[in-house]
Amino acid sequence: MNDWVQPPVKLLTDIGKFNPELADASWTLPSSCYHALQVYPLEQQRIFARTWYCQCHQSELAAAGDAYQGSVERQPVTIRRLPREDLQAFHSYCKTAVAVEVFADFVFVNLDATAAALRRQCGKFLDDIYRRCPRIDELGPERRIERVVAANWKTLIDNNHECYHCAINHRSLMKLVDALVESSPATLPD
Repeated sequence: MNDWVQPPVKLLTDIGKFNPELADASWTLPSSCYHALQVYPLEQQRIFARTWYCQCHQSELAAAGDAYQGSVERQPVTIRRLPREDLQAFHSYCKTAVAVEVFADFVFVNLDATAAALRRQCGKFLDDIYRRCPRIDELGPERRIERVVAANWKTLIDNNHECYHCAINHRSLMKLVDALVESSPATLPD
């Protein structure tokens, strides 16, 4: 049985207008966005190619000449430490420049070399990280675990980040999280 449903034309237009700077003003997607064949290529072009991705920790690029091989949406990306401590990132197969920035010693890349700054695109998220983990600058990688999962990316994100049921089913956990956040006020360093 084919349960494919054509996404509404307006939705395809809306995906085309995706503005990463307004990501916190999101809305719930219709189910067709999870399985309509036309949606994923649009997401690749208009969302993934314009979004910041955490690739590694600066400690993995400690010395001049060190390099890290990562990927964004199946596209290999190389990040290299230059002699003056700067970082350089590029597509591994064609050497096209990729935007690279550092936040709390974590190295982020954006396939769009002209992308809005990480702070501009993800400021509220970065503030929230410091508020919830004020000592993040003291952290480093322990180990890396990578998995390839045969699933729609939206399903993974929904299942990993949703907590609609938490206030009801995990009351004690939510009280603990709230108490930790309230007892650890922190702001982002300039």
